[in-house]
Amino acid sequence: MKLNLRFRRCADTQASRKLISDSIEPLSRELEITAAHATVEQPSEGSPAIRAAVNLEVPGTDITVSANDYTLAAAWNKVMKNLRRQIQRRLARREARGPSTPLRRSGQPAFSRA
Repeated sequence: MKLNLRFRRCADTQASRKLISDSIEPLSRELEITAAHATVEQPSEGSPAIRAAVNLEVPGTDITVSANDYTLAAAWNKVMKNLRRQIQRRLARREARGPSTPLRRSGQPAFSRA
């Protein structure tokens, strides 16, 4: 998994990078993640709020989550809580569908005649 971190108008510290990378790495055990793009920004210079967002490139539809709060840790905790919820929903839907069946090419009949 490739991790891309972007900090906009806020401090890029080792502690911030560690917080983000340590929370995203374990997710790759639950789901096949090709790349993760995390962004931390302060929307405007006068605003005390921090916006944290993450986009996970996974098979199927990508998972994107964002949250706002007054500290990076609080905003990131909200992001991770929502991210885990979306991952659990996706895994539950996958289990409910049962074993995957191979897709057939368009134009081929759904059954074969012997």
